[in-house]
Amino acid sequence: MYKGQFMKFNVKNIDIKKEKNIYIITGIFEKYKLSKYTKIIDAFTRNYISSLFKENIFQNCKIGQSLFLNYLPNLPFTKVLLVYCGKEKKYDEYTYKKIIKSIINTLNYVSYKKVFFSISNINIINKDEYWKIRLGIEYFRECMYEFKKFKRNINSSLSHISKEIIFPIKLNKDKIIYDNAIKDALIISNAVEYVKNLSNMPPNICNSNYLIKKTYNFANKHKNKINIKILKKNEIEKLNMNAYLSVSNGSINEPMISIIKYNGNNNLKLKPIVIIGKGVTFDCGGISIKPSSKMDEMKYDMCGAASIYGIMHVISELNIPLNVIGISVVCENMISERSYRPGDIIKTMSGKTVEILNTDAEGRLILCDILHYVRKFNPEMIIDIATLTGACVVALGHHMSGFMSNNKLLIKQIIKASIETGDLVWNLPISKIYHKNLQSNIADMTNTGIGGAGAITAACFLSKFISKKLSWIHLDIAGTAWHYSKRNYATGRPVKLISQFLINYSSLYKR
Repeated sequence: MYKGQFMKFNVKNIDIKKEKNIYIITGIFEKYKLSKYTKIIDAFTRNYISSLFKENIFQNCKIGQSLFLNYLPNLPFTKVLLVYCGKEKKYDEYTYKKIIKSIINTLNYVSYKKVFFSISNINIINKDEYWKIRLGIEYFRECMYEFKKFKRNINSSLSHISKEIIFPIKLNKDKIIYDNAIKDALIISNAVEYVKNLSNMPPNICNSNYLIKKTYNFANKHKNKINIKILKKNEIEKLNMNAYLSVSNGSINEPMISIIKYNGNNNLKLKPIVIIGKGVTFDCGGISIKPSSKMDEMKYDMCGAASIYGIMHVISELNIPLNVIGISVVCENMISERSYRPGDIIKTMSGKTVEILNTDAEGRLILCDILHYVRKFNPEMIIDIATLTGACVVALGHHMSGFMSNNKLLIKQIIKASIETGDLVWNLPISKIYHKNLQSNIADMTNTGIGGAGAITAACFLSKFISKKLSWIHLDIAGTAWHYSKRNYATGRPVKLISQFLINYSSLYKR
């Protein structure tokens, strides 16, 4: 049995005639076709469930709609929640998640201590038993998440939800697979919730000093697994990271870089994977100020940096046999007499010069210096994660993150991890034809392009600071880092995506 933040998770089979104080959640499909456990219950209760269909109870139902059955013949101590699951042949991950969300809302009205979640026994397209259990737990935790740190009334609206979720096991010999699924799911869910909590913090609290403290706390929690180094403003100045520094100039909060090193492999020939997160703790746009509408959401411009802590937690807890360096690059983009201006020309750490056309295109200026800096680590690959462009939101909306890479194999591996976790991405091109949009008459390049393809143009800018021999993935999470329809609600993306990518990569990586 494993404990999550709100409930316990277990895998076992039960004797439904002997269990007391338990809810069995089971399903039916279109045309009243019964799932495996629904058939068992129907037989025990002398076809009680089948008899209900004569009354057309589930006619014209939507997926996730349910019916409480509190008094069933021959099952005096067992309660049943009958859930409509749609078409059996089209039962997929999206349906599974939708049903769990509906179940969470329904369970809020009951107080039973145990739930037998037999719906996880239903076949899901392209998902094996490991993934059904893991995704089930991750979805339960996701649907139950609340951020109430600053509310006076801290009573959870989910306080009556059952305390233990039990998943059925098909074959006893596979119990180790089920146990691993629970263990992995809880480690990843804990990391996602940590990132959500960090991202949801208000910018008057969550500044660079706050994140420095979080880095030290993180190091203490993962002793003997990681080492940290903090670069403060004076050290950043010595490194000539002028583009990064220019963004932070308008703020009283000084910039900082957290470097978290995880050594999971003693092979001296193994190069590290470097993961960089953009952490603008508040982005007003600088002198190119943003519209006031929804500017409060700009506290989420540090979600890339927040995700670094979650990813490093996962690989540390799972003991992934890779060497990984997570870098959180933090500052604030504000207005003052020291702010950088449209028309300025800035010399980057690489020596290349940039003409500033828009001070709200600050993320690429932060990242270009750190991309050059991490060459010192001689990395195997670089992954940067950033809420970088509104153009990516225009292109893909809020369901998929945009990504670009110079390595075809990595593109396939990121897409594979995306499909496995449901943390969806879409590969955008990064062709040379877009580079002309960055041409400047008075500097090596401009910091914004002209015309469309803003997300691609931003990636083209960053690519100018990547060695041609170095594998690189750029992930734009501007549309997926938080829920636009719900204020103060971060998603924790792309922790699951990148964590799974690293898990998969470690199994493929041979030396």
